[in-house]
Amino acid sequence: MPKNQKQNIPKFGEVYQKPRVDYRGERIDIDSLVDQEFVIQEYKCLPSKFGTGTFLLMQIEYKGKPYILSTGSQVVQDQLQHVERKPPFKTKMTKPGRYYKLE
Repeated sequence: MPKNQKQNIPKFGEVYQKPRVDYRGERIDIDSLVDQEFVIQEYKCLPSKFGTGTFLLMQIEYKGKPYILSTGSQVVQDQLQHVERKPPFKTKMTKPGRYYKLE
């Protein structure tokens, strides 16, 4: 590689973009959304800080106000992986047993 090309190669720290989450609003407990309709504005699946696995971080609108919802629910994560369109969309949280589910 010519010497002048080596000088133009950026360092890792210059090109790495740490995942940013700029959600707004108060955190809301998932149980307070059971059987309630709300709008998912945006969501991200992030690595869990508690061992292996992932958790879901969502920017939602509920009763006209912005909230942040986080959950480790694998069912909800799986459902959102199969959504055919990007948010926003309306949904309803249900708890048909010991797990949460979107409808």
